[in-house]
Amino acid sequence: MRVIHGDQVPSISVDSAALEALITDKKSLRAVSKQLGGGGITSIGPSGTTLHMYKAHDTVTGKDLVVILFVRGDAIVDHLIE
Repeated sequence: MRVIHGDQVPSISVDSAALEALITDKKSLRAVSKQLGGGGITSIGPSGTTLHMYKAHDTVTGKDLVVILFVRGDAIVDHLIE
């Protein structure tokens, strides 16, 4: 298990609804990581995927978020914005 301290991870500002639309439309890590400013924190995920994790602040709602992308190759196969 990997332990990541959230206070050591930089937070990015995003519009979560726009990010959700981009992920749903493009399904490409390359396209989405441009919006998020890089590859995020990576870790081995389930079923041969790689997790890309981001700490974010929603500019519309003011909420702090965690964005997790499950990626195989360049394809985003699943995601979580919470």
